[in-house]
Amino acid sequence: MRLTEYIQNIIMGLNNFDFDSVDLLNLFPKEDPYRIACAQRLLYSFQQITELNEETADFYVALRAWLSVDSTPLQLPEFLRQQEMIKRFRLTELQDHYYSISNKYPEYIQSAFTNRVFQHEKSTNVPENRYVIRTSPYVYQQTGYQYYKSTSQQLAVDGAVQLPAGYTALICMPTGSGKSLVTQSLAFRCKESLTVVIVPTVSLAIDQERAAKKVLQNGNEGGVYSYLGSVNPDHMIRAIQNHTAKLLFISPEAIQLNKTIRNTLYEAAQQKYLMNLVIDEAHMVVEWGSVFRLDYQTLESFRNRLLEKNAGLHTVLLSATYDKKEVAVLKSLFSNDDNKWIEIRCDAMRKEPLFHYISVYNEEEKLDKIKTLVDLLPHPMIIYTRRPVEAESLKDWLKQYGYQALRTFTGDTKAKDRETIINDWAANKFNTMIATSAFGIGVDKKDVRTILHLYVPENPNSYYQEIGRGGRDGYPSLEVMCIYPQNDIKNAKGFSKKVLSEEKLIERWFAMLKNADQYGQKDELRIDTSVLPEYSLNEDEFTGSQRHIDWNVYVLLLLRRYNLIHIIDVVLKEDGKDVYKNIYLVFVKVTEPILLQRCTESEEILKKIRDEEAQYFDENFNAVYSAIENGKYSCWSEMFYSVYNQVDEYCPGCDAHEDIRADKMISGYLPLRNNVRNVYQYDNRKLSMFKGSTNEVYIEADSHFLETAIYIMKLGCRGIVLEENTNEEKQFLNSLQQEPSLKNVHFSIYNAEEFIDLQENNDQYFLNGPYLIIHTKVWKRNNAVLMAAQKVTSNEFWAIHLVHSNYSIGDSGRHISELIDGPHFDENILKRSLGDV
Repeated sequence: MRLTEYIQNIIMGLNNFDFDSVDLLNLFPKEDPYRIACAQRLLYSFQQITELNEETADFYVALRAWLSVDSTPLQLPEFLRQQEMIKRFRLTELQDHYYSISNKYPEYIQSAFTNRVFQHEKSTNVPENRYVIRTSPYVYQQTGYQYYKSTSQQLAVDGAVQLPAGYTALICMPTGSGKSLVTQSLAFRCKESLTVVIVPTVSLAIDQERAAKKVLQNGNEGGVYSYLGSVNPDHMIRAIQNHTAKLLFISPEAIQLNKTIRNTLYEAAQQKYLMNLVIDEAHMVVEWGSVFRLDYQTLESFRNRLLEKNAGLHTVLLSATYDKKEVAVLKSLFSNDDNKWIEIRCDAMRKEPLFHYISVYNEEEKLDKIKTLVDLLPHPMIIYTRRPVEAESLKDWLKQYGYQALRTFTGDTKAKDRETIINDWAANKFNTMIATSAFGIGVDKKDVRTILHLYVPENPNSYYQEIGRGGRDGYPSLEVMCIYPQNDIKNAKGFSKKVLSEEKLIERWFAMLKNADQYGQKDELRIDTSVLPEYSLNEDEFTGSQRHIDWNVYVLLLLRRYNLIHIIDVVLKEDGKDVYKNIYLVFVKVTEPILLQRCTESEEILKKIRDEEAQYFDENFNAVYSAIENGKYSCWSEMFYSVYNQVDEYCPGCDAHEDIRADKMISGYLPLRNNVRNVYQYDNRKLSMFKGSTNEVYIEADSHFLETAIYIMKLGCRGIVLEENTNEEKQFLNSLQQEPSLKNVHFSIYNAEEFIDLQENNDQYFLNGPYLIIHTKVWKRNNAVLMAAQKVTSNEFWAIHLVHSNYSIGDSGRHISELIDGPHFDENILKRSLGDV
């Protein structure tokens, strides 16, 4: 039975359906996953109708999505054919009560974009990937992924897994290119090690834990944990102490507020068991750290404490976006040594979002248009509001309009409800999420089709993060902003003013300084964040007020971002009996001595950084405001170019132009936006023993070709270079990936084209150490890999050429062995020289 027929029978009452007991993926294994997801949402909403015994709007938006992707009319029973609902959801009645959807919309809806999203048609102008992008045996046998999703993912995983001890890697990958695999690959790299992943939101911790458990093979999911702050951590702590935990997702607040967890992690570092610290959505350290979230800035001191206990700690900063200022701040916070800092930048504008802007004249018109947008635009849909109270109000209002399966996810959502909401969202149990920025950072629901903004984000970065929740499956998604400019822009301006006045900044710093305790040298101070400034000392104010603590924290973070102080440690204030969960004691080292005294010069320094900070926020807000002001007459994507300075100009579609505009398409090509310099020497003493004084080695192994390749890779080769065009070459790679003795061995796999591109881009970090150059039995195909290997000029690179036989080069009469300047071995001499692995 076809899926269409199966659905038709259920809708007409010929079959029973229980969402929780029917697995459509198993019933229809050959169906496209997106069609399955649409079917799940339709059938679940139909089941809801039968339980409530009344029509719901949720069913009709799911029906529209199914009809658009299936393109086959569906027959509806009588109780679902009320003309009011048929008209409202733009259904077209055919013969015998079959229905399809109309592709005509009100004039304020962008019909071309909406139809394109509904039809689920992938862009056809994206070039095919020219590279191999095969995963290593280690990645394949741990996760089941035979190929990387993209070259960006390949380079990010290679770069992170090969990161030397004690180094920090800042990695940027486009949304949807698979950042999670970086974390998962790090986590199971060593037999006994712990990877701690700092996540900015509870929703991300839940989602990442669920994804990791789903992906990781061989029962490793038993070592995956997340800590949400509301559950008993004893089980997780015991796993860390027993060295059975492998991967922990946790928020910075949980580390700061739970002393037992923090000390357990310090102990794990001391034992050299905690090997990797990953900060996911790392740009938030700067963005949210500038708005009072002190716990993010404590990650600097937390990491430094870990490094003191384990100098080999690997630090990885992951994000889909970084602006220039964020990179500078992150480097200041997480790089103790410039020589131990690398950047793997695969920055790129996304291909999926289609931008549409709707301006209204008053709040009443806005509400009317919201109704129609929610009814007619593709689902699943996320509706973003600014504040939790607005999200709840919108949910109540839409429920009066016939929607029952709405969920909200905001900063006010209770911890016990968050996991259920995210799991139901991933399982297609509802169509519409109403949220604030608290939801969605990194949440990997791939098939969200519409992002509807009912407010103006305060900067392009926040906006881009939120639209990044749509189209993660690589198919188009609508990004609609519907606002009443007179009110919504005013609200956005008020929200974006995060900078104290000059006078208040100066007063707060010197009030904290006056009450600070010296704990070491003169410039080492313990600062109480509950101290009141002089201008607030009146009967209406009190020490410990959260508002004052927040602003004091802001001042300290501002000084840290401009390197005027270093934050050594942060602890909660105690009075011997109680712990004040909102009052921090911050241990700082003042790096600008003049700030230790109040004078004209110190005040001028504070004024200067305040002005720079204000200018930064103003420029970011003005980029959004300019796009709104120009409305439909300029490219909506232009607001992102000045913020993300390492991307090519690219717009998949907006009101200014319906067709894709791109100055350069980099998909399928080397996506690195910078050259990744060589920061270390690849040390492999055993392999180095037989390379001689040149950077080349020749090995002939006709009878045991695959076995010899496996032997060399087990010795610690950095990578392999070969083509993948013939069945013989593909089978060779399949055998390597599936080889049990290589299950913990990671190496890069490149074809000649990618290898040459890395060389021309001067990416010495990737072309470092010994590479195995595979020569096939077709000599003409070997020429590309031979030339690629001999073109590399790095002193740290050397090539091990593996051939079946000493073949002749065309009609020249010369043999391959004559072109390779270095020691020559056959497979038997090689193993006698190097011994067992």
